[in-house]
Amino acid sequence: MVAGPELARMVKEFEYPEQKMDNSGHTLTPHHEQSTASQVRFTSHVQSLAFTMKEPGNPFKEENTD
Repeated sequence: MVAGPELARMVKEFEYPEQKMDNSGHTLTPHHEQSTASQVRFTSHVQSLAFTMKEPGNPFKEENTD
């Protein structure tokens, strides 16, 4: 009987994650890394890194004619 209200609150949070509230009644916002722009930027950085690592050639070879 004592845990009933707490269990009801937890079930409500699980069913409606977009309406999470903090103790003062303010709506919580998602983490900044969950935004679409942040995820697209991360994907482009990973692809750039993968391309650089797969790029053939000797990194110690001097390609300058000077």
